[in-house]
Amino acid sequence: MPHHHLLAKSKRLNRKSIPDRLVYIAAFLAPLFELPQLITVYSQHSAKDVSVLTWGFFALASGTWLVYAIRHRITPLLISYALFFTVETVTFVGILIYR
Repeated sequence: MPHHHLLAKSKRLNRKSIPDRLVYIAAFLAPLFELPQLITVYSQHSAKDVSVLTWGFFALASGTWLVYAIRHRITPLLISYALFFTVETVTFVGILIYR
């Protein structure tokens, strides 16, 4: 195979497709949708209508996925679940403090 064909194939493999790029965007944006709950708990100093069991489970599940992503080196999952785990753990702690 001529050298220029190998170079062209290499460039195609290195380019990220639109779905690949969307996965990275979603990995970053999805955890941000949990921020309003976190902000509410800390700004109002109240966890009156927030379930400690639910948020504890969310953090545990995200931690499990985070370990999986690290072990298998899956970058989009690593980004997403590191963010989810952080937001959920901080929310969980806030619920414990303000319940």
